[in-house]
Amino acid sequence: MLHLAIFTKNLSEMRSFYSGLPGLQLQREHFYPDARLRSVWYNVVGSDLLVMLEDAEESKAPGALVLPVTNQEAIEKKLQTLSIYKKTNSSIYFLDPDGNTLGYSQYPTTWSLPLD
Repeated sequence: MLHLAIFTKNLSEMRSFYSGLPGLQLQREHFYPDARLRSVWYNVVGSDLLVMLEDAEESKAPGALVLPVTNQEAIEKKLQTLSIYKKTNSSIYFLDPDGNTLGYSQYPTTWSLPLD
């Protein structure tokens, strides 16, 4: 399965943030033997991609994770709670709690959600 791992020293905060993002569906959580949360896995709706948040001593992630627009109403509602830092004709970008770039895109079509 195609997957993307995001390493974080703030797993609980990242779990809360990612669990509220439209387009991601919680698949499973993994725990250390002492019952602490070790990783949280999400399916990207409409794709074969698995996003894995992994407990780590240092936060580290790819340059950007841009999700497809799968539920316009839910995404529009979520965007009202986020600090958007960049917009293009087809994409909107924001940051997760660790400062990683996330976004939603309708590329190659023009963005149909309100941008303001």
